[in-house]
Amino acid sequence: MFNELSQTLRMLCIDTVVNANSGHLGMPLGMADVATTLFKDFLVFNPQDPTFIGRDKFVLSCGHGSAMLYSILYLTGYKGWSIDDLKQFRKLGSKTPGHPEFAPNLGIEISTGPLGQGIANAVGMAISAKKLTTEFPELAHNIYVFGSDGDFMEGISHEALSLAGTLNLDNLIIFYDDNNITIDGNLELSCQDNKIKRFESYNFFVQQIDGHDYNAINYAILNAKLSKKPSIILCKTRIGYGIPEFEGTSKIHGKIPPADIIDEVRKSCNWTPFSIPNKILNKWHNFWERNISKYEICKNTKISHRNIQFTAPNLSTDGNKNASTKTLFNEMISQTQNNILIGGSADLSESNGTKGTWMQDITTNNFYGNYINYGIREHAMGAIANGINSSKMFYAYIGTFLSFSDYMRPAIRMAAMMRIPSMFVFSHDSIFIGEDGPTHQPIEQIDSLNLIPNLYVFRPYNNTELYYSLRYIFESACTASLLLTRQKVEDKSCINEFDIKNGAYIIKNFSNTGLPKIIIIASGSEVEIAFSISELTKNKFDIRIISVPCFKLFHETKSTFKNELLLLKQKVPTVVIEASTAILLSSEISHNNIPSININSFGCSADKDSLRNHFGFSEKNIIEKIGKMFHVKHS
Repeated sequence: MFNELSQTLRMLCIDTVVNANSGHLGMPLGMADVATTLFKDFLVFNPQDPTFIGRDKFVLSCGHGSAMLYSILYLTGYKGWSIDDLKQFRKLGSKTPGHPEFAPNLGIEISTGPLGQGIANAVGMAISAKKLTTEFPELAHNIYVFGSDGDFMEGISHEALSLAGTLNLDNLIIFYDDNNITIDGNLELSCQDNKIKRFESYNFFVQQIDGHDYNAINYAILNAKLSKKPSIILCKTRIGYGIPEFEGTSKIHGKIPPADIIDEVRKSCNWTPFSIPNKILNKWHNFWERNISKYEICKNTKISHRNIQFTAPNLSTDGNKNASTKTLFNEMISQTQNNILIGGSADLSESNGTKGTWMQDITTNNFYGNYINYGIREHAMGAIANGINSSKMFYAYIGTFLSFSDYMRPAIRMAAMMRIPSMFVFSHDSIFIGEDGPTHQPIEQIDSLNLIPNLYVFRPYNNTELYYSLRYIFESACTASLLLTRQKVEDKSCINEFDIKNGAYIIKNFSNTGLPKIIIIASGSEVEIAFSISELTKNKFDIRIISVPCFKLFHETKSTFKNELLLLKQKVPTVVIEASTAILLSSEISHNNIPSININSFGCSADKDSLRNHFGFSEKNIIEKIGKMFHVKHS
């Protein structure tokens, strides 16, 4: 019966890919025996209640093999799936795209296209599960992962597994599709690692098995569940198993075998496309029934609604003048004690301000803690946080320097694509950090992050803006980046409340003096510069200052609001001040060819004042430039 079950999965994968004339058959055919064993005998799931708390999680890190995942979801009877969905594989608007990413309601926990992301996501899921178990032991569950050679060649896998071993995540079980083939040919062309020693060095329990032997697979999973370490099972498989001339070769990865070969395979198996014998389908449908008792225990466990209760800090500016926004962030997090909040940083906890005074470290012996020391592993850190947040049991935020956001950009992109509510905290947000030099001074990163769809980038100027930014991030459950200063910023605003949903607001308005009107648009620490300019020119210019704590929210607001805010119909001269490329902020306003005080080169190593003068951000330089721009003299 086992061979019939796994062969049904193989044939359904073939039908799905051949019908679409697109897709990858190598991994689905090679790992079908492992997948069948896992779902038949081990995975705790309920296809009629896909998201019940306490279920096991299945992560397909090698998401190019999604035909297998879709076929399994149909075969096991997940609600909302039909054979027609498989026939719509890779079609516009279908439930079955090339890479499914994230849809827990449909049974898709996480499946990633960029290789290695799912490995790190699974580590985050395992952390979330371990922490949940400290409160509710009856909800203990395992995270099972399928990974390919490509997943483990990507550097993110090293970062993630090293941390998983350090934390001894014994609820993490990874299956390595060890077929020795990549797209370009045999694995030895590019990688000759000693896999067993590599994973053992991470503190993993390592097993090596025949991935087509049911008894070996079953025994390995039992051993992994009993292990007190995270586990990896090296499954020796044949890529494209069962298709002559393609099996065991790299050409099966992305090529569809000719029709005559497919016909021969179907004939040898007595298989009619998309036609599954009821006897076999019923067997697959009944896999989950062995989980009934565990399911009932989980459903009877009462978990209160879990959210962030963001405590309003003191919004008076009196006690917060001359402070960095990373310091203010730390003060707010220190006031927000909540057992679902999990902080973390890439070895920069004090530099980022990410560790609240009440937080304890998560360690091998303490999953009651709420702070993760990720080490210098930015890329994995981002993806691990995504895995934690995908569970919706905890809220993870992470921190590093803004210039290092490039190290985790794929993870940020995946969070935005999957709409996972991760918060990426980036301190040292401008050249004004001083002597650390160009490598630590972000220039293009603000625009670069703002270009990512679904990612909301907040760059607050003061205590008030920071508070409303955090409240919006927590309440909306958006994917967010929070950009903070290292240098102290003097808060010159008297505004104590505004609507963050508009993304921008008037922080200082015209005085109606009859002097030439000028609008200055700025964000973050540059708002302080705008205030200084308005004070120094109060007898020559009448200045309105517009602060933009969130460009994307500002971009999404209706044109009527922007007309009122920016006086577009009156075409009032407008200047953008931002210590970055400032391309997006400048282009948002559509008149006067908006001049910008910005930076189009890398930074320099010097103190803050020297850098301001060198790059044209001194008040004197900006005033002179504004005067030349708008033919207004200032003495």
